[in-house]
Amino acid sequence: MNVVFTLQEIAVFILFLLAVGVGVYLIIALRNINSLAREINQVVEANRSNIDLTLSYLPEISENLRESSIGIRKSVSQTEAAIDVLTENVTDAVTTVNKAADSITTYSVIVTEIVKTLMDMFAKAKK
Repeated sequence: MNVVFTLQEIAVFILFLLAVGVGVYLIIALRNINSLAREINQVVEANRSNIDLTLSYLPEISENLRESSIGIRKSVSQTEAAIDVLTENVTDAVTTVNKAADSITTYSVIVTEIVKTLMDMFAKAKK
């Protein structure tokens, strides 16, 4: 007795085996997902009171965060203003020091010239 298989029958058989493999994989994956969901449910039930307590504090926490962010914004704004004033004051101080240094340089040049002139006058008077 001869059994003849066509290429179409072999292809259908391979597709059937692939479908069975995918089906088994999906069943295993769904089983794992189901056990994970069960564990998550147990954790949530065990911590229900803590979760409820946390949720009851959530509006207060949110309000505190809002107030803190407003305070931080004000502080940053005040700090920026203080830095601007400080920058202006430092710039003015540096300008004043530069002017004073220029004045001192000018006066020292004048005094040096006067001393040279006096020394020349006394040197000529001694000759």
